[in-house]
Amino acid sequence: MRVLHVIASLGAGSGGPTEALRGLAPAQAAQGDQVTVLSVNLDGPPWQPAAAAPGRATLREAGVTWEYFPGSFPRRWLRSPALAAALPAAVAAADAVEIHGLYHHPLIAAARTCRRLGRPYVLRPLGILDPVIQGRRRWRKRVADLLGGRALLRGAALIHCTSEAEAEIARPWIGAVPVAVVPHGVTPAPLPDAADLDRARARWLGEAPGPLLLFLGRLTPKKGLRTLIAALPPLAARWPGLRLLIAGKDEGEAAPALALAEKLGVAQRLIFVGHLDAAGKGAALALSSLFVLPSQSENFGLALVEALAAGLPAVVSPGVAIAAELAAAGAVEIALPEPGPLGAAIAALLADGPRREAMRAAARDAAAGFSWQRAATRLRERYAALATRPPR
Repeated sequence: MRVLHVIASLGAGSGGPTEALRGLAPAQAAQGDQVTVLSVNLDGPPWQPAAAAPGRATLREAGVTWEYFPGSFPRRWLRSPALAAALPAAVAAADAVEIHGLYHHPLIAAARTCRRLGRPYVLRPLGILDPVIQGRRRWRKRVADLLGGRALLRGAALIHCTSEAEAEIARPWIGAVPVAVVPHGVTPAPLPDAADLDRARARWLGEAPGPLLLFLGRLTPKKGLRTLIAALPPLAARWPGLRLLIAGKDEGEAAPALALAEKLGVAQRLIFVGHLDAAGKGAALALSSLFVLPSQSENFGLALVEALAAGLPAVVSPGVAIAAELAAAGAVEIALPEPGPLGAAIAALLADGPRREAMRAAARDAAAGFSWQRAATRLRERYAALATRPPR
């Protein structure tokens, strides 16, 4: 099967949507599919420095053809006339098309091309239909709807959600469009060797004995970083060596988070490391005592599953779509995204070594249930069923 994916950006640090496609596309190629991914080249292809001049580039990696196209003004909309011009041939050559996201020019252009050519497409909304997300930058979303965003959503032949919770949120938006719930898989972070682990410990912890809390994700308001920082003072009083490792691309949240930490007297306990590569992520997971994600909204929680695959117990908010099933498996503790309940849950686990050890085993077992191979197989079945159906 010839599969075409269209996503607005694959830039380093783009977060879960990018990481998910980087796991899914190779799994589809491994099952014999011919897979092509089209994206806008924001900061140079990922195999070059971020300062590289943007332009068109092609990379053949993990059995997948990754096509990067130059962007143009307005950059915020990720507009790419070059990508739009390539879409008719790419769509015509594909047996299945999946579009990842809403509101950006390449995605709207891909949907419009599919409708014009009479080709059905699958849409993965990336949790954007959640009220928490819809409440932000409303005017931009209204403009995007007028430019084709609403047609992109309602014209899909199938909506691909990654959890039942995301599907429930999506249904009021999509009318009669059917929904397929196909969870993500997980690509375990590499295990660091002893020397690399020692270097990471010295770099991040210095002489501090820990414990080390890990926040891993894009630094945006919805992820709850400031809530976590507000929960630190009583934890720091009880564990003087406690540190919080903050890993992820900054999207405007680092400065207010640091300002809050300074106000609360815990700024010296924060370790900002930016976006981590696979090796860095492996070291962070190996050194940490707990993974903490007090997010308002997560349609899946890919970083969480990566943490569980490394055997790291977690404290998460109810806003993480798969939190309830993971809590039932004994792999995570759920706490309201408020400083008091969140801090209490963290303290309870830090004080209970045997419970954390039990959660480590449960975490690995739970993560084993998320497979890219399984996701690729289920999506192939869905793609095949749509092959003879007209677009909506």
